Amino acid sequence: MDQFSFARPEIEDIFPSVSAGWVVSDEGFMQAIPKISLLKLRASYGVTGNNFFGNFVSMAGLGEFNYILNGVLVPGLTINALGNPDLAWERNKQFNVGLDLGLFNDRVMLTYDYYNKITDGLIQDRPVPRASGFATIKYNVGVFKFWGHEIGINTKNLTGPLTWNSTLNVSFDRNIIKSLVDPGFIRRNNTVTSDYYRQQAGHRLGEFYGFVFEGLYKDQEDFANSAKYGSASDVGTIKMRDLNKDGKIDDVNDRTFIGDPTPDFSFGFINDFKYKNFDLSMTMSGAVGGEILNAAKWAYSTNMDGSRLPLAAVADRWRSPENPGSGVYPRTKTGTTAIGRSVNTQWVENGTYLTLKNISLGYTVDMKGKLALQKLRLYASVQQAFVLTKYTGMNPEISFDGLDATRGIGIDENAYPIPRTFSLGVSMTFK
Repeated sequence: MDQFSFARPEIEDIFPSVSAGWVVSDEGFMQAIPKISLLKLRASYGVTGNNFFGNFVSMAGLGEFNYILNGVLVPGLTINALGNPDLAWERNKQFNVGLDLGLFNDRVMLTYDYYNKITDGLIQDRPVPRASGFATIKYNVGVFKFWGHEIGINTKNLTGPLTWNSTLNVSFDRNIIKSLVDPGFIRRNNTVTSDYYRQQAGHRLGEFYGFVFEGLYKDQEDFANSAKYGSASDVGTIKMRDLNKDGKIDDVNDRTFIGDPTPDFSFGFINDFKYKNFDLSMTMSGAVGGEILNAAKWAYSTNMDGSRLPLAAVADRWRSPENPGSGVYPRTKTGTTAIGRSVNTQWVENGTYLTLKNISLGYTVDMKGKLALQKLRLYASVQQAFVLTKYTGMNPEISFDGLDATRGIGIDENAYPIPRTFSLGVSMTFK
């Protein structure tokens, strides 16, 4: 127990774990199946506790504060941090089962793991009323469940003068928010222009939250027969779906979950070739499914009366009923672009991608004992050789910021592009 993490010293816990394995291939009855060189079954269960937020954070803090009293500056103290005496351990309960399988004298190796993890009492910053004088408080906010399958295959495809080895890893990861403290959801912030996602019970982590884009008000007739976003709506401006059918568009009743950043599966694939003194290595990775919220694109496509320089595509904007443009980019009119800058389905894109992360070709010279140099290897490599994706942003490999309530999953806020790097080099091995 960390005696400085919690306000009440009696908050302590026990975190047990147990694991077991059985090498089935060592049993006598397996000797009749020589093609199976290894078969091992594994299982484990454990509980861990997190109190990673630092010392004394759960306790109210005092800081120096000066005050003018009767014309005299008087030093004093005031509360500068809210405490939470009920803050407790974040407990992670995880169950794993798996197997290791070797075939044909280990020319084919397969590993499989299934995991199921419950995070109970997740610790996050919970918003508090501004009247308190503070923005957030450390809190055990809810229960989360994570589960999935992880598969790894290693093969020796060719042996002899030409060797070829492959490694394939595939992950199927899932999650769901089981429960959250009142009101049952956590917003990123309180503005519709950057409130990208909502953590809500019954949904996955980081699901995007916003309006449903329905194009533009094409003409006066379309405008008259459609729900409007207050005075900001006009002919040629962006139109959103009226979800509750009340004849108007508003931030509370007409936003919904509009995308899921969790991929169906992600993978990595490595191939190593060697022939005489030559070697070639290729590393690929990718993800299938999952969506990306292209916040960078909408910031430079919808601010038609603001200070940002828009993208060239905005030239194909609505100009008149006779010249409606692409039907995506609204007219330029002061005070009408607020709804367009809000989170909506227009900027949710397919996040599937395949990338050749690295390709390297080398040639090794055996120096045959000359001087102290044993081997000399010349090589050329390309990192980020290519990316195949339908995503229109700079980088589909958006970072996963996990359970951090202030950030998100699959949100591209001008993510720095991964550079394509060409390298030539020499490596030397000495005796």
